[in-house]
Amino acid sequence: MSTVSVYMSEIAMDRVFYVRSITVLGMMYNAGGGWCGVLGYLFLERLGWRYFVLVASVPFFIIPLILLHVYLPETKDREDGDESGIQVGDVGANEMTHLKGTPTSRPFLSILSRTVKICLFSVTRGTPYFGAILLLPAILRTHNLEEVGSVGQVAGCGAIHDTQFLLISLFFGLCHFLGRMGAYAARGRLSSAAILTITAAIDLIAGITMATMSRDLVIVMVGIAVVQTVSCASANETYILGNDRDFYTSKWLALGSGLYIGTISLVIAGSGILSEVVTGYQHVLNVHVGFYLANVVTAALFFMKE
Repeated sequence: MSTVSVYMSEIAMDRVFYVRSITVLGMMYNAGGGWCGVLGYLFLERLGWRYFVLVASVPFFIIPLILLHVYLPETKDREDGDESGIQVGDVGANEMTHLKGTPTSRPFLSILSRTVKICLFSVTRGTPYFGAILLLPAILRTHNLEEVGSVGQVAGCGAIHDTQFLLISLFFGLCHFLGRMGAYAARGRLSSAAILTITAAIDLIAGITMATMSRDLVIVMVGIAVVQTVSCASANETYILGNDRDFYTSKWLALGSGLYIGTISLVIAGSGILSEVVTGYQHVLNVHVGFYLANVVTAALFFMKE
């Protein structure tokens, strides 16, 4: 995904095209999750998880090979002379400026500042985001066990069934779609710093509500939906900032983008470990509230001048 984002920033003709491209990329990423949900509904119980992983992974290897050898032309560095770039506070008509050249090189500390802020924000936002993804299946497994009557009476009684697998994918897919579209609609009216801070504040409110009313599963489900929606909105904005060629220039773009995506990978692993170490809905939600609070602080850092 980082490679595709870098390529899109290389061929972007103007800011509107660039922002739309990153938004579409994020939506296609979410569509892939929905596609896996459909495959899971059709094949998971019939083939088993090993063959299911193989079937779901085949397009990942085939499509990039076709794109690289058939459709994607080589990119070339633009000529020097244009100092335009997507700033954290750029809004509205400023996004129409054409990317005609490579901007004047920015100080290394400015590049380092944005990269660190994006990575910190991704850690504090991504951990409870992926934790919420793990929490919903856990709720369904508990429900399945309660339906049976007692834990361990029936082998695999807590497993997620094919219909539930599809519903989970559709649930998250809808939340992610709304989040991406909401971020795209808000970007012409709000600065990046404002979008990230507002979404972080909404996450915090949803997290506190879930933690204080954890016994009400309806509230928890609504809270998960809110967290997934606004987190995808902020993710869309960080994709745009993290792959901004005119800010990083060709020299630093791949490094900055790679560090950002690498941070996300660490967050996914950390969320999985956290879900194993911390048990019980209440404890998990309390830990998430701490991350939501830290996320508000890291979002506020984007108001600092780079």
